[in-house]
Amino acid sequence: QVFQYIIKEFRDKTDTPELEIKDLAMEIRGYGIFANAWKLFGTEEDVKFIFVGLIQRCKQIAMPTMTLAQAVDVFDERFYGLPDLIDVLSAIIIEMTNIGEEFLGPLECLTYMTIDYYPRYQPKPQATTCLSIIKMISVLQTKPISINHFYLELLL
Repeated sequence: QVFQYIIKEFRDKTDTPELEIKDLAMEIRGYGIFANAWKLFGTEEDVKFIFVGLIQRCKQIAMPTMTLAQAVDVFDERFYGLPDLIDVLSAIIIEMTNIGEEFLGPLECLTYMTIDYYPRYQPKPQATTCLSIIKMISVLQTKPISINHFYLELLL
């Protein structure tokens, strides 16, 4: 019951409409820290449930009602937060046994946007960007089915 309460509170917090990308990254980081414990005390479905909610929320905040073509002219703090989102999502993926295609689509899009905006970052965020993308690729390599699809979509 305590575990279910924590999941509900966590989900309610991340579903807050006013949530900024920095706050979301902090929420996801918290989930990443507790993901292993949540996996032990809950089920794989609980981990997937939280991950699905997080990846959808990341997509809503990072890409609100704009296509990549429209976003080319827009550059704000959302794009500075993308490397952090990718980094903490990688920490969560480590705890998952399988990554389905429904998760890969948003991950590919967030990763592509981060790579696309790389030249616009200052030097310190560029270093963070490199590390977060390398971490994502390293984590996905432990999930062989996922990494092939991820590479294909990212390179095309």
